[in-house]
Amino acid sequence: MYVYEATIEKHDDGDGRGPYYFLQATQFAECYASGSTVAEATEGCATALKLAIADMIESGEVLPKPVFSDPPQVVLCVEVSDDYIAASKCVTISEAAKELGVSHGRVCQMLNEGSLEAYMHGGRRMVTIASINKRKKTNPGAGRPRKKE
Repeated sequence: MYVYEATIEKHDDGDGRGPYYFLQATQFAECYASGSTVAEATEGCATALKLAIADMIESGEVLPKPVFSDPPQVVLCVEVSDDYIAASKCVTISEAAKELGVSHGRVCQMLNEGSLEAYMHGGRRMVTIASINKRKKTNPGAGRPRKKE
């Protein structure tokens, strides 16, 4: 479990749509979110924090030591498991198809034949970005391979 503080600001643009809330994790400049409710903004900021922590763990970076003001504005508690790290480095089959320039069905075929690697997450097959990059690097041509005589 990782625990960090976030700041919260209430804004009203005066456009008649009502206020919105902006949260930012104090020790992670890239972790912020806004929402029409505190809960919505908090959920978005927590998701951004999870992704940032997963990325830092994956790349071997040292996480900053949590620092809290007295009293803290918002305390974000997030869990970043190995499963979450693996899933955060994957894309859906549709996203893989778009990245590779092929159909959804073709990605499924490549998964079944072992040309791409997948990870099950929440009952869905997620294609690893590493296997997509490997496939793109080998750059197989379109169509069936020619028979060698």
